Amino acid sequence: MPFTRPVPPENQRLLQRIYRQSRHHAVRQRSHCILLYLDESGFCLIPYVPYGWQPMGETLELPSRRSQRLNVLGLMSRYNRLASDVSTQSITSEVVIACIDTFFTQVDKRTVIVMDQSSIHTSDAILDQLEA
Repeated sequence: MPFTRPVPPENQRLLQRIYRQSRHHAVRQRSHCILLYLDESGFCLIPYVPYGWQPMGETLELPSRRSQRLNVLGLMSRYNRLASDVSTQSITSEVVIACIDTFFTQVDKRTVIVMDQSSIHTSDAILDQLEA
């Protein structure tokens, strides 16, 4: 499945650097795999926190304005190397799969990707990929 848009060259270089660094460290430590962590998040200028600390009887307000939401998907090595992609598109299971597929075109050794239990990560599309 292709990316919905091309991977920027700087992110492609970062993915390659994570792979090279992980491979080098794995050889040095006699490890058998590369360990990566994957997660995503979204940001916008409208605060979503409906509460906060404030003096009793006083209401604090935060100025905000409408903005387009920015979504970030990242792969981080255990050595704090991060490859990320920022987009205005929604991050779905298909986008996560495309990111992983793009990364694995460069990998020639066993790699473990740790993800949390969010619905994107436990969808049927992701589980089908695990079985493939």
